[in-house]
Amino acid sequence: MPTPARRQYLDIKARYPDALLAYNIGDFYEFFDHDAETVARELHLTLTARSFGPGEVVPLAGVPMHAIEVYAARLVARGYRVAICDQVSPPGRGLVQRAVTRVLTPGTVVEPGMLAPARETYLAAVAIGRRDPATGLPRAVGLAWADASVGAFACAQWSADDLPHALQAELARLSPAEVLVSAAVARDDAPERVWLRPYTLSPCADDAFEPESARIRLCRHFGVATLAAYGCERLPLATAAASAIIQYIERVNAPLLALLSDLRAYDTRGYVEMDAHVLRALEVVEPAHAVDGGASQQGATLLATLDATRTPMGARLLRRTLLHPLRDRATLETRLDAVAELVERLSLRQRLGPLLDGLGDLERLVARIAQGA
Repeated sequence: MPTPARRQYLDIKARYPDALLAYNIGDFYEFFDHDAETVARELHLTLTARSFGPGEVVPLAGVPMHAIEVYAARLVARGYRVAICDQVSPPGRGLVQRAVTRVLTPGTVVEPGMLAPARETYLAAVAIGRRDPATGLPRAVGLAWADASVGAFACAQWSADDLPHALQAELARLSPAEVLVSAAVARDDAPERVWLRPYTLSPCADDAFEPESARIRLCRHFGVATLAAYGCERLPLATAAASAIIQYIERVNAPLLALLSDLRAYDTRGYVEMDAHVLRALEVVEPAHAVDGGASQQGATLLATLDATRTPMGARLLRRTLLHPLRDRATLETRLDAVAELVERLSLRQRLGPLLDGLGDLERLVARIAQGA
C-alpha cells in the first residue's frame, strides 16, 4: 500500500504520463522512477534513491529550485516535456497540497532564459484533410503556427495540387520546435508522417482538429461571431490547426492564451518556394555541411554575412526576411527603396545606430507584461 506522499505523486504523474514531472519538495525539484533515470542520463546527474516506506524505494534525481529553468531548458531542447509541480498550500501539519502549475514543451516556452534571442520559437499544428480515393493524397492540409513569446499567430491552407511541397517548404522556413498532429497522423505507419520529419511531434486527440468545433472554439477565444475578419472563414483546415494550438496551450500553459489576441491567414504563393534541401544548399541560415550542429560554421551562412543588426528584434526580422523571399516586384522595390535611403544617408545611420544599442527585446518584454509575468 503506497504511503499518502507516494500516492499523491502517483496521482499527479498519472495525469501527465508524457511529461517529466518536476516535483517540488523543500528547496528542490525532484524526479522519481523512470523520470529520474531519464533526467539523470540527459543532465548527467547522480541517480540516487528515496524510501517511501517499507519496501518502497524508488530512483531519485533532483535539481535546486532556483536552477529549475536552466535544467528544464536543457530537457526541453532535447524534445522532452517538463511538468512543473509546485506546493500550493503552506507547509504545516499533514500532507502539503501540490499541483502542476505549468508544462514546458519545446513549442510553448516563453521564459527569457529558455529562448534564443535571435530566432523565433514556433509551435505549429498540421491538420490533414480527407484523402482523395483516386490519388490517396489529402484533398487539403492546414497549417497554423504561434510564437507565444511575441504573440504571433498565423495560419495557411493548401489544396492537393500544392502538396506536399508547399507544406514542407513552409515547415522548413519556420523550423518549428514542436508540431501538433492528430493521433492518427502521429502513428509510425501514417502516410503523412514522412512529410513531418524531422520535427518533434505532439499527438492530440483526433477531435481537436474537427473543423466545426474548431471554428466555434476560435470564435469563443476571440469573442467574435465569425472568423471573416481573420481571413480564415473559408479555410476549415487552417482553422482546425489554429484551434488545435489554442486547445493545446490552454492545457499546458493557459496564461499564454492572453498573448494570442489576433490571427493572420496568409498565402505562401507570395514567397519563393524553398524546401529544406534548397535552404541548406544555399546556406541561407545554416551551413551546408554542419559539424556539431554547425555552431562553428555559422559565419559561412548568408544570415551571418549580412547580420549587422543591433537588437534581438532586428536579428529575428532579418532571419524571417531571408527565409521568406518575396515574389511581388512592387513590394520588393519598396523594400529596396527603404534600404537605399539608409545606405545613402550616412548621417542618419550614424544617429540611429547608437539609439538601438542596448535596446531591450521590446517584443518579448511586452508579451511578458501582457502575460502578467
